[in-house]
Amino acid sequence: LWRVVDAIYEKGLQEPDLFSAPGIPEEVKQIREALDTGGPFQEASVYSYVDTFLQFLSSLSVPVVPSTLFPTVEINSENIQSMSRKFLEDLTPIHYNVFVYIISFFR
Repeated sequence: LWRVVDAIYEKGLQEPDLFSAPGIPEEVKQIREALDTGGPFQEASVYSYVDTFLQFLSSLSVPVVPSTLFPTVEINSENIQSMSRKFLEDLTPIHYNVFVYIISFFR
């Protein structure tokens, strides 16, 4: 996760349509191969790194935010702080770390 996010950060967060434009399939395949083997990344577009990142998140057997933690009540200005705190406390440590890392990246 860190390698892909770092590559996205270095290659250009300012690109238009970054999370809606597809990557180049051959580049995505090469990025995944580098991740699987621990090898270096070859030159690829930032869109291919984003595509790989999104595929990774989509392929997790348990989502970063499990559906059991979806809010069951409406969140409003009066309860957002307590609901947010409870949500973070209820995440398992690994899910918490990944969630915070991704949110930090998007800031």
